Amino acid sequence: MSNLIQPFAGSHVETFVVGPSAATVIEIQGIDLPSPTPERPLVASRYFHVKPWVDRLVTCVLLVPATPLMLVTAAAIMILDGRPILYRQTRVGKDGRHFKILKFRTMLRNAESRTGPVWSNDQDRRITPLGHWLRRSHLDELPQLLNVIRGEMNLIGPRPERPEFVEQLVEQLPDYRQRLTVRPGITGLAQLRLGYDRSISDVARKVEVDLTYIRTATATSDGKLLIDTVPYIVKKLLRTPAPARRVDRNRGPALPVSPELPTEPSPGP
Repeated sequence: MSNLIQPFAGSHVETFVVGPSAATVIEIQGIDLPSPTPERPLVASRYFHVKPWVDRLVTCVLLVPATPLMLVTAAAIMILDGRPILYRQTRVGKDGRHFKILKFRTMLRNAESRTGPVWSNDQDRRITPLGHWLRRSHLDELPQLLNVIRGEMNLIGPRPERPEFVEQLVEQLPDYRQRLTVRPGITGLAQLRLGYDRSISDVARKVEVDLTYIRTATATSDGKLLIDTVPYIVKKLLRTPAPARRVDRNRGPALPVSPELPTEPSPGP
């Protein structure tokens, strides 16, 4: 078995040995987050044994107010941009399994026919006018509640990435693989505490936060993160989008992007 993900036999919790990496500590809003090391194994919180069922129950409740919003959003896309209304994209889930993530379409049809898989940002020319607002409000993520019901995602957890990018990120960040020990989430600690990724070093910071979440998650912390998502979205809606900035070469290698597009990544179409 790989030394990157190795369960301890006979353990009563999901325990994983993280591959070799230097011990680092990052600080986010006053919280020290030590990275896992061979001496400090990554132990998934016991909460993950029941979390999928808790998240499904909460999702069923959230679908009551979310369904009218989804219907209005679908109608707006149909009127302004036409079909298809939903966008399905392959993402990497728990244990490396691929699944189709659901999103409301925010880009032009066949947006990647010329570019192939690339990172995007708010100023991407492929995004429709309605799509810009859907992305800033995160209403485009609402269909992922169905992914939670289907058992492919959790409400809270590390954001799932595309297979094309996961392969590149694992090569440069071995610890990135450890995020796959749990189901990905619609929102999460890293998304709420850190900004967009502009370099590999930015992704590394999010990996550290994600691993800390996996080790310490509780029902209480999940509830707080879910509540914190509301003001986070409101703040993004009120904030004027900043112009695209160049990647700082001192922050590490750039993320995989198309040479014709800006370098600040955000979720796919």
